[in-house]
Amino acid sequence: MVDDPVEQKTVVRIIGRMVDQNNGRILSQYNMDVKNLTSIAGLVGATMVVPLDPVSADRERAILDGLRKPSARVDSTRISAGPKSHFALEILVGSSPDGELRPRGATVADGQAFMNIRTNERYAIRLINDAPFEAAVTLTIDGLSLFAFSDNPEYSYVIVPGRSSGLIMGWHRTNEVAEEFVVAEYSKSAAASRLLAPSADLGVITSCFAAAWPANGNPPPDEGMEGRSIKATGRGPNTRTNFAEVERKTGRLRAAISVRYTKEDGPKDPPRP
Repeated sequence: MVDDPVEQKTVVRIIGRMVDQNNGRILSQYNMDVKNLTSIAGLVGATMVVPLDPVSADRERAILDGLRKPSARVDSTRISAGPKSHFALEILVGSSPDGELRPRGATVADGQAFMNIRTNERYAIRLINDAPFEAAVTLTIDGLSLFAFSDNPEYSYVIVPGRSSGLIMGWHRTNEVAEEFVVAEYSKSAAASRLLAPSADLGVITSCFAAAWPANGNPPPDEGMEGRSIKATGRGPNTRTNFAEVERKTGRLRAAISVRYTKEDGPKDPPRP
């Protein structure tokens, strides 16, 4: 993370180099700054509440604090970015190909949420929106968009209605079919199929929440005018799903929640009530 002195914002700078493997000579290099906050949250696996502060400098200070000091909160199986946040997620895990998916508990260490999803276990992600307005949720798994393998790659987020939740069963293929999320060895993962090198993004689920409203509607009043062995998630069998395409405007990022899901000593499934 670096400071952009022109825009006075925190950005993530990607430094790339092409190196001759025979003699180590640098053939070329480049820098690219990532300025979109939702993209930054997905890159670094952020967990933070982002205030809609009308003073830009105060909002930027809160963002930087959030990136440096994660604030995950776990309440049983519900994971949020803080005690007063309207947004949360749950991870539901199944141990057998046709077994029941059940919410799994998590732990917090150094402000980040951790759980253990073992190799060959499948899982789904419940996105929870307790706010009175719609939320646009950008979901990344191992650094890949939910829509990385979609027949509609132009999709970028899912809409969760106010005071409700939505269950994401797997990688989006069409609005009727998804490929199940299944934890696999890296070589069999979705990230490997996209030729992504092993990185800190693997084993991380990140959901970013922003307000949403119809294209001809009004935003919420507070929105303002600014809009160990390496494991990762593979592409499992097709499963039925039920999406519908909608057109929405979206506001500024309000919360980012990340879960590291390959912690080997993570909690087991909670007992049945």
